[in-house]
Parts: sequence; structure tokens; C-alpha cells
Amino acid sequence: MADQEQYKNLMQKMIQETENHRIQSAEEMIQKLVSELSGKTTWHPDH
Repeated sequence: MADQEQYKNLMQKMIQETENHRIQSAEEMIQKLVSELSGKTTWHPDH
């Protein structure tokens, strides 16, 4: 269940970022999701 909560929070974050126009395209969203899910880096929209 912890994984499900983590994914839910990640999707909410992505939705907020698209609504705030920090994510401009589907390609950018996919890149950010892959980055988050791979655990390599945590994406911060202010960077």
C-alpha cells in the first residue's frame, strides 16, 4: 500500500505542475515521471 500512496502523491504533483504551467508538454511530463520513478534524482520544478 505504501507504493500506491507514493504513486498517488507523484501523480498529484505532476497534475499540479501542469496546472501551474511548470510542465509544458507531454514529453516533459514523461521525462519527469521517469526521473522520479527511477529514483536517480528528485525533480524540482524550480531548478
